[in-house]
Amino acid sequence: MEILICRLRPWMAVEVSKNLSFEGHGVHSIDHGQMEEYILSGEFKSCHQWHSLSSSDIELEYQIRQIIKNYHIELVIITQKLWRYSNIAEKVCKELGIRVVFTEYFFDNKLIFDDIGLQYTQENQSIGESTLPIDWPKKDREPQPVDRTKEEVLDRYNIPQDSKIVVVYGQVPWDMSLVESPAGMTYDEYIDGLFLNNPDTIFLFKPHPKIHYRESREFSFPNMKKVDESLRTLFQFEAHTAYSSTVIFEGVSKGLRFATVGYHLLQQHTYKIKPGNFNDIYNKIISYQLDMDKVRKAVSYITNIYAMDMRDKYLAERLIMA
Repeated sequence: MEILICRLRPWMAVEVSKNLSFEGHGVHSIDHGQMEEYILSGEFKSCHQWHSLSSSDIELEYQIRQIIKNYHIELVIITQKLWRYSNIAEKVCKELGIRVVFTEYFFDNKLIFDDIGLQYTQENQSIGESTLPIDWPKKDREPQPVDRTKEEVLDRYNIPQDSKIVVVYGQVPWDMSLVESPAGMTYDEYIDGLFLNNPDTIFLFKPHPKIHYRESREFSFPNMKKVDESLRTLFQFEAHTAYSSTVIFEGVSKGLRFATVGYHLLQQHTYKIKPGNFNDIYNKIISYQLDMDKVRKAVSYITNIYAMDMRDKYLAERLIMA
């Protein structure tokens, strides 16, 4: 099978290509830059650079259509839906009847694959259990600041010891689990609901590390403390909330209690915030009861079966099967 990888980070694309090539598949790549890394790896049958973003949709569609036809592509792997190049590729593939698989980086060398591009929906989230040893992570998904003690955090941000504190984790505005979530609540409504309905609570707001790629609304409230702290530092606090982020998986798997809105990988194990139900959020979170036996089984399934290592011998089989 001839397979085209679209916009996966170069080092990941190389690892996936090595795996698929070993199983006898031909692998091609297309990206908007970093061509040297693709070419020098020697792992691709052909490497292509997208035309400039100043090109029209018609020009970009023609480019990807010709690549698919000329190299007899049967499967396209696309990362980060809601980026123009990815959307163009998805549109052309659907018109030509070419199967598309979306992927997202998980932890370490693992990827999550699906046919929708939104891993956290009820429709495509695999709900399973496993009792294998939990296999994650050896390193952080994103670089983290230096760790501090809880007391150092309180002192650093001038927070009284007896304060009600909830940690809020920011999210990029183009995240598919946020954009397409049927929760009936926008991200702004979620943030406003938290801060405006809990004036007696201090919220430690950690912006998403990639927020600089595209500016969103600048949040500012009297009870907000913007922090630049590591996840390990913030995990020392009792109450946490995120709309729909991988940090939920990290925290809940360690026994932390979260309030959430959108879909995420441990959907059954967080307190669900509904519209108009933001008041007294601190007590609602810390009162939520986790069943850690069920959490561990779900985490085991996700890390051992649902997410796949780029070098897994069954990766090719997973990708080519409908």
